Amino acid sequence: MMKHFYEIILLLYILLPLNSIAYEVDTHARITRSAFDQSTIAEEFTTNSLGLQVEQYLGGSESEHKNYYYELTQKDIFKREVLQGTRGKMPDFEEADYKYFNLQGWLIRGAIREDDVLKYEDPNDGVIDTVRVVNHFYDPLNNEPLTFWYFHDKKGKTAPAWALGVDNPFIDSPEETTGRVNHFTILDAREAMFRALTGRTVDKQTKKVNKLVGLEGGGQDIYGDPIEGTPRLANEQDRLAYWATTFRALGDVAHLVQDMSQPQHTRLDS
Repeated sequence: MMKHFYEIILLLYILLPLNSIAYEVDTHARITRSAFDQSTIAEEFTTNSLGLQVEQYLGGSESEHKNYYYELTQKDIFKREVLQGTRGKMPDFEEADYKYFNLQGWLIRGAIREDDVLKYEDPNDGVIDTVRVVNHFYDPLNNEPLTFWYFHDKKGKTAPAWALGVDNPFIDSPEETTGRVNHFTILDAREAMFRALTGRTVDKQTKKVNKLVGLEGGGQDIYGDPIEGTPRLANEQDRLAYWATTFRALGDVAHLVQDMSQPQHTRLDS
């Protein structure tokens, strides 16, 4: 009799719905580093295709104590200094600055910063007024984002849309989200990579669109090449800062991929 009693208790416990806790930012940091370390193509691709060394120092340097990257919006470019608060959450990176600012370091920093949740103003890092975590959910069965538990009629964006920076990411030709507030998407990583590789300030497609709506100019032609008499806008330090932006944005996207492996994020448990 007691045996059946314990079996019933065990069955009830298994069937009882329990809260599922999301990954802490330290966990995201370690998952990101482990994934990179186990990659069989990362170092070869970086060295042979991009001309970067995995341990290379990235990020602009105005002095040996100042490091910066860029935040690209649809209208402006902001130079951002590194928030030192992320340092303590980066695994085994505290002992050397070159590791803290290398390729892996920027990926890990993006994975950490994607969980920004509070509104605050930092003199170097701007105003953080987006609760990013509400956009980390996606129910693939119903193609639904998270509905805010305190506003039943207000929803976040689906994690795929948030990561890609587009509306309706699963259609053939998705459109870039107008006025999007996430500036660390695949689109931003691609744009920053273009600038890092070429020294040009905007890609061809962006310039073509700008010309069509009457926004051409700024010392660049529609292909991003300098108009005669104007210099390229990116020097070596700027290019390193754009590389930092590239990998920081990819780290943010990696965070979202990791969240999709966690039940809380796919069953919309706010």
